[in-house]
Amino acid sequence: MIIINEIQIKDWQNMLEIFDVLCIHQDRNLWNLRGQADASWHLTPSLVRYFEREGVPSPKAHGIEISTFREFQTQAHLYVPHTVLEQISADVSWMMLMQHYSCPTRLLDWTQSPFIATYFAVEQCVDADGAIWLFNSSRLDTLMLQKYGHLKDQIDRIFDHEYAIPAIYPILGAIHTERSAAQQGSYTFCCSLVGSHEKIIDECFAEKFPNANGAVDKRLNKIIIPARLKNEFLARLGTMNINARTLFPGADGLGRSAAELVKQRVWTGN
Repeated sequence: MIIINEIQIKDWQNMLEIFDVLCIHQDRNLWNLRGQADASWHLTPSLVRYFEREGVPSPKAHGIEISTFREFQTQAHLYVPHTVLEQISADVSWMMLMQHYSCPTRLLDWTQSPFIATYFAVEQCVDADGAIWLFNSSRLDTLMLQKYGHLKDQIDRIFDHEYAIPAIYPILGAIHTERSAAQQGSYTFCCSLVGSHEKIIDECFAEKFPNANGAVDKRLNKIIIPARLKNEFLARLGTMNINARTLFPGADGLGRSAAELVKQRVWTGN
């Protein structure tokens, strides 16, 4: 049974107070946060989401993942700067690069910034409530090590373990680009391709802290942002220089920031 700690946001000030307690008075680097534009969405990596939608069985999914990975790996030198490729050694680093270039992978993106997570929770799906998922990554890492031991080999050599254990580890980005720096990105990696990030993280905390309901550092948490607040929050984030132009350097960010300007002017009435 999944027991997620849900927090309903009333207004901007209410959210600031929560962030102040979670990520400012404590070490912000302890937390992984992920903004999702629709609160009904689960914590599912893009590749797993595709396999689930198409009904692909686990053995076949594993084979597709490997072949896609190898194809990207053999072609990357034609398009990716050598300064970036020089940073890569382990399979998981290659997977981070794939994720960076919009290829679906088993990785799930997170950020260490509460305000960047808020941006991704409010920038789209204006008619749906948004959500910010968060958990104490340092505590999860400790619990996973206690439960499964040190699994660096499984993380570094992903494809040698077709039926790997359902362990999830927070990992920092090993690929340093302008966009990853702007988004303060990190990831969670599941040793099992089809493992549920949501279920595994929640159950890991619940097993160790069965009576910790409401204790945000001992639970998987979900902050709900009502749809009616999305345009306001997007405008307020813009005043903090958190917008598409800063989070997506380049022409794509410019186009997205123009779309955001429309929403901001609708909210402000200007």
